[in-house]
Amino acid sequence: MARLAVLSLLGLSRGVVAIVVASQYQLQATYSGDTFFNNFNFVTVSSGTNQGWCYVDYSTALDEGQISVDNSGAAYIMPDSTTTLNPNGVGRDSVKIVSTASWTHGLFITDLNNMPGGVCGNRLSGWSDSCEWYVIFYSTIGILLTTLGEIDIITGINNAAYDQMTLFTQPTCSVDGDFQIGTSQSTDCSAATGCSVLDDSDPNSYGVNFNSNRGGVFATEWTSDYIRIWFFDYGTTPFDITAGTPDPDLWGEPVSNFQGSCNIDGSFSQNSIAFDLEFCTTMAEANWAADGCNSLAATCREYVASFPIVLMVDRYWGINSVKVYQ
Repeated sequence: MARLAVLSLLGLSRGVVAIVVASQYQLQATYSGDTFFNNFNFVTVSSGTNQGWCYVDYSTALDEGQISVDNSGAAYIMPDSTTTLNPNGVGRDSVKIVSTASWTHGLFITDLNNMPGGVCGNRLSGWSDSCEWYVIFYSTIGILLTTLGEIDIITGINNAAYDQMTLFTQPTCSVDGDFQIGTSQSTDCSAATGCSVLDDSDPNSYGVNFNSNRGGVFATEWTSDYIRIWFFDYGTTPFDITAGTPDPDLWGEPVSNFQGSCNIDGSFSQNSIAFDLEFCTTMAEANWAADGCNSLAATCREYVASFPIVLMVDRYWGINSVKVYQ
């Protein structure tokens, strides 16, 4: 992809620059409005009795009110929040969707008004996944990864305060962790935990703070040289994004810059967009007491199974739009 040099344009206003570089990325797909769910597959795999969720199909999710689109065109994904369950039985009905289309390289703009993070019992992921759906964007399904890689844009467990952006690969892949705002947690992307960056520079990028601040925009740029992720608080989205002429060269340092000796093209290709909502994964359960959640119930499974009403608050995806540029 040709990239227009912008050093000679520093004296121009952002609006003018956006017009000049409009040809850098062209809109390929928009996910929003009444047709949002038409462009996704619904994963229908139970977590069994060891974990706390059970994915449902499109018809069930629609009938149970777990998916919807409001008058503004925003799509919503939420778990069952009415049924009291046996903590030792099947998990709570939930939704995982994976786009029917997939991409190699591009700029992915995700505009959210709510995310299901920062609360006990929860594990979420909003990401890109290469495994085409399930037998398919999550560290808990690392054994299913192919050489096509996984990019987790938004992840967290229980009442985590910050977003953790993570890559997973099978081939040897390491990154440097330089030229980014976030804090690197690990640099070996082929390890079981992947390579990750904590967005500890902005508490509004995740969970309860994100929701109370009316959401925000995540921008992920994927090229042969790097994978970079930015976050913009509600009301601070750059003009070029809102104008439909996004140019990452204008945005400053990203939160995460996955770049280094890793062969990006050899590790990532044909990724789809996915949204997921899981409960009481092995990691969430293991951290239940350490995260201070045991004051609510002895175990994560007991809490999620016994108190469905709490799942109505801050445990859903509110997706204004996802736009794909190449």
